[in-house]
Amino acid sequence: MAAALQFQVATHFLQAWGISASVSAFATLEDKPPDAWPITITSQFNNPDEEGTHLDDGGQPTAFVRYDEDWAVSASHEMLEILADSSCNRLISGPSANSPPRPVQYLIEVCDPVQTATYPIGDIQVCDFILPNFYGSATAGSRYDHNGTLGGPLQVMSGGYLSYQDDGYWWQVRNQNGQITFLQGPVVGSAPPPTSSREYVHKSFRTHKLRMPLFTEQQRNRHAVFRKASQDVRREKADALRQWFPVLKRIKDHGAHPHDAALQFQELHKRIEDLND
Repeated sequence: MAAALQFQVATHFLQAWGISASVSAFATLEDKPPDAWPITITSQFNNPDEEGTHLDDGGQPTAFVRYDEDWAVSASHEMLEILADSSCNRLISGPSANSPPRPVQYLIEVCDPVQTATYPIGDIQVCDFILPNFYGSATAGSRYDHNGTLGGPLQVMSGGYLSYQDDGYWWQVRNQNGQITFLQGPVVGSAPPPTSSREYVHKSFRTHKLRMPLFTEQQRNRHAVFRKASQDVRREKADALRQWFPVLKRIKDHGAHPHDAALQFQELHKRIEDLND
């Protein structure tokens, strides 16, 4: 799982946003380096309606993801957003998504507008993300998200949302089953310290209730079958290699004629190459 997230951030996200990171997996928080930004996968989640969240915890970015069958998508989502805006306060200028268009300030949330879209890295599904020109004007031939699904800038997929400041208030664009709504929220600057803009906006709009299921039942079943097939193949490979352990142990403990040992190691090498095909 960490390898898929590492590939996404060091290849796709770096190319799009110029931001990268080193992704490693640790069994407990105590095992991680002190300066690492943790994404904790847990079944003990405070909010039953929320898949994941990232907060600025006393100056250190941190995130929490619910452990379920789609946790890799949520971990990808939180990882990319924490990298794009570690303080949860970063804004970017762009034309208003509402009419008439005028300059406004968008809260940078690189996955939220497309949070129900995914793409595979190997057999792992990760979250789609918007590209920097998402906040600009339409340009012929441009892409506005990694998947290339969005037809133009400032569009929100079904199940997604977009938050921005306009005329002294927070606003949010939502797409629920194809219906676009614009909601007016709290006054800009009214968040009690040390609450970040992202945390305050999400609590005000209760955004977590907007998130839709990432997969249909048919897609879940297909992914489950694919995962089981992958696990079966890995298990068969491990069993095939495990059969050679007694041979290697005999050579180690009792020795063998150099010619015989060489033949056995050649056969083992051939088996390993066959398993990698």
